[in-house]
Amino acid sequence: TLARGRCQRVREVAEGLGYSSFLLEKVVSQSVREMEDLAEFFRGKAINAWVNCKGRASRFHLRARKHIDPGEPVIFNVVGGNHGLATNGIHAVDLFTFYDGTRSIESAGSRIDPVLHPSKRGADVFDLSGTLNGYTEKGSLFSLTYTPDHQHYEHFSIATRRYRCFVDQLKQWAIESDADSGWAWREVPFDGPILVSEMTTVFAADILASGGCDLPTLPEALVAHRYVLNELQPHFNRLMDRDLDSCPVT
Repeated sequence: TLARGRCQRVREVAEGLGYSSFLLEKVVSQSVREMEDLAEFFRGKAINAWVNCKGRASRFHLRARKHIDPGEPVIFNVVGGNHGLATNGIHAVDLFTFYDGTRSIESAGSRIDPVLHPSKRGADVFDLSGTLNGYTEKGSLFSLTYTPDHQHYEHFSIATRRYRCFVDQLKQWAIESDADSGWAWREVPFDGPILVSEMTTVFAADILASGGCDLPTLPEALVAHRYVLNELQPHFNRLMDRDLDSCPVT
């Protein structure tokens, strides 16, 4: 199901069938306002919802975050091929918010390629390539680059004053070092499932068993969605020569 209109359908299911827990796919909505309205609706109805930005639920990232002082700024960089600043970028930005704990990402500028990349999910949806930059109130910095000329999967670098790591999630490979070890590099395990088909089963089981899971809640996921969609909206307007009220992504 494409993101446009999804929030209204979710509301109809909640009101018509009385469901109180939802597991939503990203992009939750092509419209920030529509997603904000859904979050407000859920708050008023005491409905719980999680968004399938699964990076933060991996064993490696859950472990690595324990090495980071929550009060320290994080330098977070992502570089990959043309997998879409919206389609895959949402996952990367959500992972940044997981490490930083921020409720808001400010724009530090962007450099977007003047190309509309078609999507296999429909003739009316697209994506973009280029670089997004952001920062948070405590001084964390974020950079995401997807280049248009290849499709290599992303690699991540995450660094604070006393800890740093490099991660290739697709290859399930990571190295890290820290001040306590004299910054000596060591390979660390990146184990556990990474495929949506495997992880979603676990998330659903956890929600049914305990009422929660390691995915971001809808308000938590809104931070990444708000940043990415608001940052890309002007570029879609320019490239499509239209005054759009939402981003044509999924």
